[in-house]
Amino acid sequence: MKKLLSLVAVIMAAAMLAGCGEGASGSEAATSSDASVTTEATQPESTEAPSSEESSEAQVSFKLSDTLNIGVLKGPTGIGMAALFDRADEGYNMQLFDSPDQVTAKLISGELDIAAVPSNLGAVLYNTTEGEIRALSVVCGSTLYLVSTTGEEIKDIKDLAGKTIYASGKGGVPEYVLSYILASYELNDVKVEWLASHADAMSTMLTAEGGAIAMLPEPNVTVAKSKSEKAAVVLDLGEKWEELSSGKLPMGILVVNKNVAETRQDDVKTFLEAGAWSTEQVVSGAEGIYERIAELGIVPAAPIAKAVVPSCDIMFVSGAEKVSGMLNGFYTILRDFNPDSVGRNIPSEDYYADFE
Repeated sequence: MKKLLSLVAVIMAAAMLAGCGEGASGSEAATSSDASVTTEATQPESTEAPSSEESSEAQVSFKLSDTLNIGVLKGPTGIGMAALFDRADEGYNMQLFDSPDQVTAKLISGELDIAAVPSNLGAVLYNTTEGEIRALSVVCGSTLYLVSTTGEEIKDIKDLAGKTIYASGKGGVPEYVLSYILASYELNDVKVEWLASHADAMSTMLTAEGGAIAMLPEPNVTVAKSKSEKAAVVLDLGEKWEELSSGKLPMGILVVNKNVAETRQDDVKTFLEAGAWSTEQVVSGAEGIYERIAELGIVPAAPIAKAVVPSCDIMFVSGAEKVSGMLNGFYTILRDFNPDSVGRNIPSEDYYADFE
């Protein structure tokens, strides 16, 4: 018991470095369910989730041999799993959490079998538990954007020279992403004001005399645009990351307890099929899915859900080779900024669970 409590304490501290730009901090600003959002959502040109006529049918079965306890976060990391909340009778015990630190102890204790977490937290958990947590799939890419109310033309990252950016997520992925991009362009004169939450960054931007620039994740971006006609996305940080690193910015993943991965292989395989199906329901805008996302509290209102899905880079990428290909470079960059952000070491190959 002492060992468990000590381990949980270490991981809870590490989780403070695991900000994904969403979860509690990413959804807290989106609290106005009557926000007037008129942005039209369009389906992305492509998604990693498989598409077929059968997978879109509600009656397709993904029945498990026994219950799987699955935790997901509010915001982009959990949004792709929304359709599984209605499949409890098939063994999916879905649980929704506000923040990553609420998930970590339950994963370690075995109360959760599978969970959606910030991608770097997966590495922290793997290293801290000596390999007891494995990565299953990548479920969302970048959700980070620079939003401006200044009215100034910002077409390129270099146009930020000498400016101030309001942001949240210091000590976590948002800080590392922004710092990496600014350093890569040698923008040493950009001032970053770190605030307590994304809600604070958004509020500061919206109320600043003459306007301001903020780094915001979804759904905060959509909420900001609904509150001010001046609010406009000027840079997609995910695109900049991809240009610099030649890879997507993977911000959310699904992890599984090692024991579950080894003893319930058939059920985990079935879950992966169900997860891909659920993701397809979300990205394709299946009938009633936006309303269901809002009812669950993953995103506070159906119009917001409809607006944010295309800009959250929702995906479902599984298979050890594909997942490691997306995460290894990302982990290397984070380790170079702060080794604690990934639990000091890049995870070994056995971190990537393979069920294909």
